[in-house]
Amino acid sequence: MGDPAVAPDAPYLEAVTQKRIRIFEEIQARQALERLNIGGDPIRVTLPDGAIKEGKKWISTPMDIATGISTGLAASCLIAQVNGVLWDMTRPLEGDCDLKLFKFDSNEGRDTFWHSSAHILGESIERVYGCKLCIGPCTTRGEGFYYDAHYKDLTLNDTHFGLIDKQAKKAVAVEIINELPEDKTITVYRCGPLVDLCRGPHIPNTSFVKAFACLKASASYWRGKADRESLQRVYGISFPDSKRLKEYQHMIEEAKKRDHRLLGQSQKLFFFHPLRSLLTGLLLDSSLTKLWNYAAQVLSPNIYNMQLWETSGHAANYKDNMFVFEIEKQEFGLKPMNCPGHCLMFGHEVRSYRELPLRMADFGVLHRNELSGALTGLTRVRRFQQDDAHIFCTESQIKDEVRACLEFIDYVYKIFGFEYELELSTRPEKYLGDIETWNKAEQQLTEALNEFGKPWKINEADGAFYGPKIDIGVFDALKRKFQCATLQLDFQLPLRFKLTYSAEDEAKLERPVMIHRAILGSVERMFAILLEHYNGKWPLWLSPRQAIVCCVSANSLTYAKEVHAQIRAAGFHVDIDMTDRTIQKKVREAQLAQFNYILVVGAKEAESGKVSLRVRDRADLSTESIADVIARRLKAFAPLWPKLGAIARESRTGQKGLRDNRYVWDMEPLARHGMQDEMSPCFVCNQDDDNIEHITLQCGGRDRDLHRVGGAHFRECEAATLGDGVGGAHFVECELEKKTGAESSLLLPRAGGRRNARGENNAGAWTPRAPPPTRPVLRSSPIGGSFLALARLRCRCRFLSAPPQLMDMSGPRWKKGKDGKDFAALAAAQPMSSNVTKLQSSLKGSKLVATLCSGGGDAVLGVNPQQAALLNRAAFGRALENAGAEKQWFQLGAEEVFYLHHALECIVVESASKDLMSQGELWDHLCSASESFPEMYKAYSHLRSKNWVVRSGLQYGTDFVAYRHHPALVHSEFAVVVVPEGSGFGGRCSRLKVWSDLLCALRASGSVAKTLLVLTISSNVCELGSPDCLEQLVVHERTVTRWIAQQCREQRCKPCREEAYKEEEDHTGETVVSNYWGVILGLTVLSSLLVYKLRFRR
Repeated sequence: MGDPAVAPDAPYLEAVTQKRIRIFEEIQARQALERLNIGGDPIRVTLPDGAIKEGKKWISTPMDIATGISTGLAASCLIAQVNGVLWDMTRPLEGDCDLKLFKFDSNEGRDTFWHSSAHILGESIERVYGCKLCIGPCTTRGEGFYYDAHYKDLTLNDTHFGLIDKQAKKAVAVEIINELPEDKTITVYRCGPLVDLCRGPHIPNTSFVKAFACLKASASYWRGKADRESLQRVYGISFPDSKRLKEYQHMIEEAKKRDHRLLGQSQKLFFFHPLRSLLTGLLLDSSLTKLWNYAAQVLSPNIYNMQLWETSGHAANYKDNMFVFEIEKQEFGLKPMNCPGHCLMFGHEVRSYRELPLRMADFGVLHRNELSGALTGLTRVRRFQQDDAHIFCTESQIKDEVRACLEFIDYVYKIFGFEYELELSTRPEKYLGDIETWNKAEQQLTEALNEFGKPWKINEADGAFYGPKIDIGVFDALKRKFQCATLQLDFQLPLRFKLTYSAEDEAKLERPVMIHRAILGSVERMFAILLEHYNGKWPLWLSPRQAIVCCVSANSLTYAKEVHAQIRAAGFHVDIDMTDRTIQKKVREAQLAQFNYILVVGAKEAESGKVSLRVRDRADLSTESIADVIARRLKAFAPLWPKLGAIARESRTGQKGLRDNRYVWDMEPLARHGMQDEMSPCFVCNQDDDNIEHITLQCGGRDRDLHRVGGAHFRECEAATLGDGVGGAHFVECELEKKTGAESSLLLPRAGGRRNARGENNAGAWTPRAPPPTRPVLRSSPIGGSFLALARLRCRCRFLSAPPQLMDMSGPRWKKGKDGKDFAALAAAQPMSSNVTKLQSSLKGSKLVATLCSGGGDAVLGVNPQQAALLNRAAFGRALENAGAEKQWFQLGAEEVFYLHHALECIVVESASKDLMSQGELWDHLCSASESFPEMYKAYSHLRSKNWVVRSGLQYGTDFVAYRHHPALVHSEFAVVVVPEGSGFGGRCSRLKVWSDLLCALRASGSVAKTLLVLTISSNVCELGSPDCLEQLVVHERTVTRWIAQQCREQRCKPCREEAYKEEEDHTGETVVSNYWGVILGLTVLSSLLVYKLRFRR
């Protein structure tokens, strides 16, 4: 804020402070005496788990109840809730009540903590600067607090004392007090010398605030009105410990780098640039693509007569936030929302129950007269667009409509890569309508959330006064939470507009329920969130700068224009740099502008008809033809929104009983280039029709024909290209087999590989036939996850989603003891998680020090015999030859050293020179010893956290091997290959570079009865310079196996072997029969020819 122009007025402050404290203590003592005279009666306090605690009326406090449970609980609780009302921990209870206690990790506890911290801030600035305090709440966005104060040039002397006393009586709080109802209680709180009027509640005392920091200062106005007094606003943040404060400050620094106001300027994405218009259209297209499935798009006026807003109630409660003007002596207003206009559309004609649900979607422009202090970049603006929709339905239809909206939200947010959480906000203390309607609505929302299947939690009494709602909070790359989507029930607007529909009993009119629904919310706000979420690096399908052509010199300008024209004609956003700058400068500028692809052309490229291609965040160049760039780089990634399961067209021809049903699927895959996960569409045919004889797949602009070959199997003899690059593959045949009562699906790639409890893919139930011999099969791993690396390989393979009886692993191969029994029972009695826990507890108590070996990442650790047994049981390290029995030595690998130090926190590490190393120093040392340490450790810790034993896979040509239990009890199940993916790894490649690498690894692992497990470690934006990056690395898992239908290993399930043998026998039988009839046919033809020849001679 800077030093103020005036010094604090010490005599004035001293006089006012002493007077405030004296009055406060007098009132406090009087109230304590009154409570003693009326208190003492026993009361019953009910806790959330149903337990009953005894207390005394006007004496017992929530802090007393918490202390009676445990001192630890009392030390961490910040605020209480008594009968649904927030209550100070030290405020006496006034009767029987329901009691809830909140810590800092709750919204109630956090808001109270920051509200109390605002009082600490106010006390500080008053004491230091001598200012007049105004208001100091926690921020509405839930990140800290602020205090407004008025600073005035006061030079205190004897002639001013009278004037100062007069000014002190005219405190700014008087204006707020006068606005309170007469029966409203006014509370006073004291923080050191500061005694302030505040409605509270607050934390028990200021010792709970362990970390405090001022963030910034800005100008503001009293009550937010520009025509009032000018004030200074100081923002602050506080936490119960310093660690959280450091994490918050680090997050703030990262957020500053991603500020959409800076990125938008550098990328020319604000409203007066054409790229902003392009992106806005793409964002709206996310809702428009599936709009047909949920609502009909309507258009409504931008201006309405104020009578409409009086009917809706907005004129009385929202007029100050509207742009109002007069036309021909009548008031009009720019619409701030669409719901009243949609009510007019519904009530325009008589409606029947048969028309419901009636869905209306409106993408019109909205205007809200926000206060200037509330405007922030694009996250809070006065003019915006919203993907607004309203659904009019019956009470019985609420559940189905809400579930459909949740599926729509999930569809859109998955495309953006957002994580989100769901909260059900229930009936508040003050509500409109009858309680029975509220209860029915809340029950239907609960059932819809349960059927939707995502985790959710309840937010008691936080619904709007006109209906319950579902709050959807999304998290960006920095884990910041935003609320964009809206799902709100409204019982009052239909009542205000007297909306009705005729029920099944036509003589009876009933009132519809209105559902407010938005997916993106404000498009401008979503634009800002996405810009910061991607850090300006837009994925290709959403990028306004997909490619740029840079010519080396003027001599290659003609060819550069040809390349530009071809790519533009293919429908992609491509620029061309025709300036006279050097090629290095052009490429550098294109990199800063975050173009996805940079195409460099010179005389060499012009002669060969190719381009030198540079991918964003990669330093390497590749030479490709223009056709390959369009097909493999752009078309494979660029489709904006997939039409999942959509049947493009259907034609039925032929006579009855001999119909030729023809279905066409849109096969262009969606791949979100540059993000942590990939998405390929799963194509679902909802038609359960045995007469389907022909399926045409639209693939890369070409039609591929699949014909029925028997039963419900469809096959294509010619290889069909699904597209190279991420999300693409080649396949030779496509088989599908319907299962009774289930949806049918084509056997095509499905990223993520999510399976339900029965092991089936979410897209439908499948029973595929055995693939051709030696054909690789990609499927979900039993550990779970998604797969990126193999999608980049050009591979002849089928991607299958199969039930567990055909595709599941064979299970562990247990070793056997002398008695001939395997060690499965012994392993079950000593689970690996228990062994690791015992080891962690033992090593923590001993404070052992591991010494790094010089020139590498390995370390040696000396332990006692008991700890040596624990290390061996938990499968850490390798025992060395021991000179004495008192101390035994183990050699630990680099990943094991850091796992014991970082994850289990049970050892300390010193360098070869005996200097203790911090976690950051150890990380730097291990990374310098091996460039691939970050991804290797992430893979190691990922498997170890799931209780797999991980050892080096060097002897098998892989990175690791994974055991279900101790290697002495069981053979390893997985040969693990780690694949780094993303810009954070500096473009370094894994051991799987080409298809032959995968084939070699697959054959090597298969020859030793192991399953190849590929762990892809994704890192797009994070720095790998500290252990903090581990939280941002994402692990995707996939297993790859070779199917040999005629040769089943002993570990394969019995039904699989029998089916393979049966197919082989059938095939052999068919061959014998066909050969037999072939001989008969040949003899018949030969005899006919002989007879004909004889007759001809005669």
